[in-house]
Amino acid sequence: MMEKVFISIGENCLADAILARFGLKSFTTPFSHGKSNIEYLLQLEKETYKDIVNTDYLEYGNLNNNPSGRKVPVLKKYVKTCNIYHEMFMEGVVFSHSDVIESSAIRDIIKKRAERLVDIKGKKEVYAFYHHRFTNHRSDFEMLIDDLDSFIQLYCTNEVSSKCILFTQYIIDNAQQRGVKYASHNHVHIFMFYTLQEWEGTDDDVFWAKCDEDLIAQMIAHVQNI
Repeated sequence: MMEKVFISIGENCLADAILARFGLKSFTTPFSHGKSNIEYLLQLEKETYKDIVNTDYLEYGNLNNNPSGRKVPVLKKYVKTCNIYHEMFMEGVVFSHSDVIESSAIRDIIKKRAERLVDIKGKKEVYAFYHHRFTNHRSDFEMLIDDLDSFIQLYCTNEVSSKCILFTQYIIDNAQQRGVKYASHNHVHIFMFYTLQEWEGTDDDVFWAKCDEDLIAQMIAHVQNI
């Protein structure tokens, strides 16, 4: 039986945290603890991650665009997108918890994480979790799904059928509407969460989606049976 690998590929840390909470996380990727979007990932994949921590393209940016926020390294080689994402994910690949500018040792860690992604292609069945952050500026959802499918197809062969797990939110004001709906398109499995609160802010239970853990558990159970 083909080994299954569960990884997170963005847009922020939430997918990685959920995999860890449910005991599924296989390993950390370059995108598990930062901010990015699928278009940046596709460009990095196209170039086999050769410039992922190239200091020629790295500069310090402001975390969350907050004037009082701490400075974090941002890879600025890829900044143009065709789709619309939350503003936090459209300024380049953000290394929120890794100072890849200051530390060569940390750069080596990120390189090894990228190399691991390249190495598992066609060898293991990859389940790549992608959290699309809720935004009032609506993304082209079909384009997002197509891009995610293009990414995960890179991890497929005739013998290996890898999968991308896309999950996102739709904010409701009626608790009776609360729930999660599932759909799929090619290799992308889509979970739309109808929730009362956006997963953000200073309350850890809300920020890490623990307030909707019952719905998250439904997604995990479904994924394990795909």
